[in-house]
Amino acid sequence: MKKITMITLLLLTFLQCGKDLNVNYESLLDSTLANKFYSSEIINPKYMGLYGTWKVTGTSGGFAGQGYTPTYSHLVIKPYGIYGIVRNDSLISTGKISIKNQTDSELFVDFISALSPGNTVVSSSYIQLHNDTLDLFSPCCDMFNTHFKKVK
Repeated sequence: MKKITMITLLLLTFLQCGKDLNVNYESLLDSTLANKFYSSEIINPKYMGLYGTWKVTGTSGGFAGQGYTPTYSHLVIKPYGIYGIVRNDSLISTGKISIKNQTDSELFVDFISALSPGNTVVSSSYIQLHNDTLDLFSPCCDMFNTHFKKVK
């Protein structure tokens, strides 16, 4: 009986390796009031798919084109331009999205930290949204890009 229990536990542990444990990262931002930064919606309806939880899948760009090792695992974006950055299941940055340019073909934003203004984890970015894929592209050729897959 002990062997069966041990094998079952090992099998369950093995099956969970590499999977998100369905952590609700959006709840980390529950204390941030919806209208803390803006009193109405700032995102064009075309980009509403931006809201949700995004898992970092990789990076690219930089001077050598090799990307970088991400310092966070998830990006959470909520209505009224609220964002949160998650590392090790903890919120390391939160703040507002500031629209620099928004047209039908382009969304360019700043991520402005409320915890430490002037110190950003995510830099100014062009946003490309394709269903469950989000790409943040830096505005210059020698900057880094971050790629995400929608979790929730």
